[in-house]
Amino acid sequence: MFFVLDTAFGRFWNICGPDSTSLLRKECEVEIMSEDYATLRAELDGTRTGTINVDTVNHAQSALLTIKREECSDRCKEKLDGMLV
Repeated sequence: MFFVLDTAFGRFWNICGPDSTSLLRKECEVEIMSEDYATLRAELDGTRTGTINVDTVNHAQSALLTIKREECSDRCKEKLDGMLV
């Protein structure tokens, strides 16, 4: 996943990693809830976990503006730290 900052002025900013122009990213595991769906080749029988290749889904739209992580507000940095980013 990547992170987008929603400011009080109604502007969205991509957040970059420290000393970087690349989007700040975090790899994570997701749980598919009942309102979502996936098409799999094998039955989900509850005895093992599976992997879904998320490269096959459309990418989320990022913001048009970009800010470095160190330029974010203290509150924003605290939230990112809380997510171990």
